[in-house]
Amino acid sequence: MKMRSVFAKTPYQFDVRAIDVPEMGMHDVLVRVKACGLCGTDLRTAALAEAFEPIGHEVAGVIEAVGAAVENVKPGDSVCLESGTFDRFSDLSRNGKVDKDKTGRSMFNSGVGTMGFAEYMVVPCECCVKFEGLPFAEAALIEPLGVAYDLLKVAGVELGDDVLVYGIGPIGLFALRLARLMGARNIYAANRSGRGARDNLAKKWGADEVLHTDKCDPEKYPFAKGGVDKILMTATPDAMPAAMKLLNVGGIMGFIGIGVNETQFVTFDMRRFHDEKLQIRASNAVPALYFPACLELLKSGMVDMRAMISHKIRLDRFAEDVAAYNRDRAGALKAVMEL
Repeated sequence: MKMRSVFAKTPYQFDVRAIDVPEMGMHDVLVRVKACGLCGTDLRTAALAEAFEPIGHEVAGVIEAVGAAVENVKPGDSVCLESGTFDRFSDLSRNGKVDKDKTGRSMFNSGVGTMGFAEYMVVPCECCVKFEGLPFAEAALIEPLGVAYDLLKVAGVELGDDVLVYGIGPIGLFALRLARLMGARNIYAANRSGRGARDNLAKKWGADEVLHTDKCDPEKYPFAKGGVDKILMTATPDAMPAAMKLLNVGGIMGFIGIGVNETQFVTFDMRRFHDEKLQIRASNAVPALYFPACLELLKSGMVDMRAMISHKIRLDRFAEDVAAYNRDRAGALKAVMEL
């Protein structure tokens, strides 16, 4: 059986190919893709990959077939897919540190070579999280919501904290919403200007103020407590040194951001870092955790996922639709393919 699948490489080239549906192993499942979200990681692949690679890891679909040893799902089940899993037999997992183990089977390391911008995927059964009662387009975005959930837990946001969300792309917006739900007192969002849809959703989801870093100096902003207790950093690492100056004594910066070339290297004032007892905590969000909790946030209405989806992608016009999404700086939030 043939299926269509998107491949990407530099410079922003996309190729929709007809390929064979891969064979399943005993512990694998065949998923008919119903929705897949476009992530910054996909765009980074399109910008940097020297050879064509399949893309798409924010996925929801329906189980079409299962391997002989699969017991956790069955044909007909609706599932969203964890992008990474832990190995339950590793020393880290057996010692109760499943969040530190990145060696479980996943769509990235299974060797099958199928990803979410396609009609079908073959993935390890342990990636599958069943759900009911949600549109597939919304369920696909459980993956990035889980990334934001991990960032909040790593940063340790607490009731009454003043929080700065630095960078309000999809992960930052989800993190902002979760910070409000977790009882943050004042929430500030920092972003570059010209992103009206992001600014508006940030305010709708609980931001007290949106600071445009290209038009004002955050160091001069009159924060209620002089600075902030927690920073949720989703921008590239080169933004971190200036942002660190905004932390109050004992403040914590949680970050999830990938720099390229010179942006991955930063310098800090370690004297202040030491004297003010500051912390930086990395949230890699691998393995992908907290899917059940995130599903409940959607079902309860605590997170309105519909508000996040601004653009639709068609598989047969993939390059055209991604280009339109990238051009729409003012209106772009999240693009999702639905089949």
